[in-house]
Amino acid sequence: MIDEHGTIIKESHLPIAVQRDATPEELIIGKVWSVPLSWMFRKQPIEEIPERNMVLNGDAFFLSYLGQKGSSHHHNDIKPSAYRRHKGGVWSTLQKKINEKIK
Repeated sequence: MIDEHGTIIKESHLPIAVQRDATPEELIIGKVWSVPLSWMFRKQPIEEIPERNMVLNGDAFFLSYLGQKGSSHHHNDIKPSAYRRHKGGVWSTLQKKINEKIK
């Protein structure tokens, strides 16, 4: 994870246990831990799914959807990417809204 200036603020190491292929069933029921910014999938039309707008975490929902299309493969030979954390980010903004509601 890096900040808005490119400085590393947190080293992130994907646990060995999750660096593996996953079955469609594991994807569908959410038994897969995966880093969304490294996802690649076949280019195919994605149907409009009305329920998609009813979930807080679209990543888990999308993995479940992809599980309906097939299994996943983990590539150890691809250099990992990094998250850029900044005050305008989606999760940073969401967390701020949640904190304001709690007060």
